[in-house]
Amino acid sequence: MASAAAAALLPSLPNIQGPKLGAFLNDIENHNYTILEFLGAGAHSAVLRINIDNVVYVVKFFITPWLDVPTFEMYPLEEQYMKDQEQNYDPTKDDPQSQAVLDVLKDYTTPFYNECRVYGRLKELDRENLAIKAHGYLRVYMTQNFLTQWRNVLARDFANQPQRRWYEPMRILQHNNLAEPVYAIVKDWVQDHRNPDGSPVSNAVKKRQIKRIPKMLRDLHSLHKCGIVVRDLKEQQYYEGQIADFSHAWTVPHYFGPGNDLRPAWVWKSMAAWDLHCFQEDIIDEWTNLARGSRPTIKPPTVVAWRNGETRYPLRGRAVVQGPKLPLVKYDIPGDYEMNYDPPFDQSEFNWKLIEKKKTAQGIVAGRIGKRPAVSNHTMHLKLSQDAAAFAQKVLGPARDQYKNLTTQRERFLATKPFYEASVQAGYLKAFIPAGAGGTGGSFLDMSLIVEEFYTVDSSVNMALVGTALGLMPLILGGTEEQQKRFLKPFISGDGDYVASLAHSEPGGTANYLEKGGKGLEVTAKKEGDYYIVNGEKLWTTNSAGWDGKGAELTCLCARYSEDGGPESADVDPRDNIMILLVTREIIEQNEAGAYTVLGEPELMGHTASSGPHTRYTNFRVPADHLLCEKGNATVSIIEMAFSFTAALVGAMACGIMRTAFEAALKFSKEDNRGGSVPIIQRQSVADLLINCKIKADTSRLLVRNALDAFDKGRGDAISRLEACLQAKIYSGEAAVQAVWEVMQAVGMTSYLDETGFGRLLKDATVLSLFDGGNVGVRRRQYEKLLQSPDYSGWKASF
Repeated sequence: MASAAAAALLPSLPNIQGPKLGAFLNDIENHNYTILEFLGAGAHSAVLRINIDNVVYVVKFFITPWLDVPTFEMYPLEEQYMKDQEQNYDPTKDDPQSQAVLDVLKDYTTPFYNECRVYGRLKELDRENLAIKAHGYLRVYMTQNFLTQWRNVLARDFANQPQRRWYEPMRILQHNNLAEPVYAIVKDWVQDHRNPDGSPVSNAVKKRQIKRIPKMLRDLHSLHKCGIVVRDLKEQQYYEGQIADFSHAWTVPHYFGPGNDLRPAWVWKSMAAWDLHCFQEDIIDEWTNLARGSRPTIKPPTVVAWRNGETRYPLRGRAVVQGPKLPLVKYDIPGDYEMNYDPPFDQSEFNWKLIEKKKTAQGIVAGRIGKRPAVSNHTMHLKLSQDAAAFAQKVLGPARDQYKNLTTQRERFLATKPFYEASVQAGYLKAFIPAGAGGTGGSFLDMSLIVEEFYTVDSSVNMALVGTALGLMPLILGGTEEQQKRFLKPFISGDGDYVASLAHSEPGGTANYLEKGGKGLEVTAKKEGDYYIVNGEKLWTTNSAGWDGKGAELTCLCARYSEDGGPESADVDPRDNIMILLVTREIIEQNEAGAYTVLGEPELMGHTASSGPHTRYTNFRVPADHLLCEKGNATVSIIEMAFSFTAALVGAMACGIMRTAFEAALKFSKEDNRGGSVPIIQRQSVADLLINCKIKADTSRLLVRNALDAFDKGRGDAISRLEACLQAKIYSGEAAVQAVWEVMQAVGMTSYLDETGFGRLLKDATVLSLFDGGNVGVRRRQYEKLLQSPDYSGWKASF
């Protein structure tokens, strides 16, 4: 079932050839954790000390922009790539490489993936002793609990700057979208031998560290032997003799070789030599100076990692041979250095293909060979789809027979209640709620697989489920920890018939509700004491009346703050007054009779058992503590984010409809000859129509999965991810109508019979381009604004 699939471990990363690091936990919010200390931040990461399930770890969080920006400087080969040293560097504008190349490089040369690959290699070779041990990566959503704990820790450091503490975590990570996760790597906690205030360490500490230097050098040689170059080696990366930072390290196999001819064959050997050069200067020489400057003096280290200006002498008495005159290839240090001699180990000699062969033979994705069976993303998704398909056929299949002969929309909606309850009990509602919020949701892509399978069988039950997921999304994105615990509780119980609603649409339309000079949202709210007084009407708000007309368990009610309830002032930005109120059934019961009224349930041509009622609020009182977040642009962003991922889910609905239409038409065309000598599938015109439908369905599925995969993995930027979701909805919603109509033409007049189901599919398909932000009035206009943006780049989310 969905819950079982969602509970599986996240995939090992990165998803390319070579070593990978597995997930430490599926979701930290399902475990007991306490943030103990903020250890500091650098150019690419911030480090926290966290107690997780009674074990203290160091957790290295990677700054969000650096998840997408590859760092592949190879001085002096790549002197044009001065990213770390140029202000306002933008790789999409300033880098000579194409975006497609940059996207490939991201898996090989970004700090997070660099560390994943190093630690993956150490695990698969059982050489985790060569560095501070990494236990796996974390995908963390910035929940209120997480942010509050981090802020409380920071408050100790910024006690005299109370305003600063509230935005510090997001500023440190440069992470602006709460709907997307941050990524981190969990490592062993090792006490820093350096003094926190930067004062000199004692002679005892100096002796201890100097004693460890020979082993540190041997470990560096071993890293090279394992096909790893550090590239940015510094003394500060070591803790009690163990290296802990591989943000710039490269591991074979690699996009830049060795062995693929993109760079000279000697480059990796040169980078290993640079590691030794840095070890000599930054560690051996530094500790030598510290030892000699101590009082009393301390015996300095005696090992040598690198001798500048060294020459080679042949065994027999001949002239001195200088060389070779090759440069040391470096990460970010300008200047010319010669590779005076070869390092002991050449990474090109590491047989990574043998490791991959063993892993393949034994079913290993990550970890030590022979210890962990592989579970690919494809296998997990296939299992999820199969489970959802089986549930839909067995449990939801009879639903239409229960409601199709009922006379009103309301009666038909009520008839779906047992099927909705069954879906909840099977875990499918929790699968639509992120694990960080108490659900079992693994990814947006997982949700789309469920939606598609359900839609092949019944659209109305699925609409109630997706409508509830959408209704909860503002709370998940913007609610405080207290609000989430309070209002999400019934929905994550795994039982009951609770529905939720995002009440945004209105009788007069909302396509232009943010246009300056327009009247804005019709539903208004004003503050009176401890309450907001709400007036106005809503329409097409899925599930908002609940099963009994007394309201959904939770409605995220979108309103415009207005003291007089009139149209928005022409000189006011409508965004500044948008707010969301959390309305529960209890609040409706507490209001006077008539304050909340269901004016009607529209009779629909398709989705005949769904609910999108017309409701009215009259001096409706909502407690002030039920305000989701303060009015303003942040609230608008929450609404837009909620509708962004549902745009792609509409594409999944379209896929389900097209699949059903195609399968029915294909079956008919193989069985019926229409009075001829062969089945009509052998007629070219019929086959062409079916081909058109199949291509539209497969194209739609690719658009949907591309969009949600980008959301899940953070591929591209916010603009390109929204673009992908818009493409999925616009194309798929419109293609579904064409596809159903084409197969109806293939079947002929028989398709016009109500019993064949083609008419129902066509009616269901027509709404896909009209609701959830109509394609013409909303979605194409959003797309238009993206194209107008100076930051628009057309291929960031493509793969």
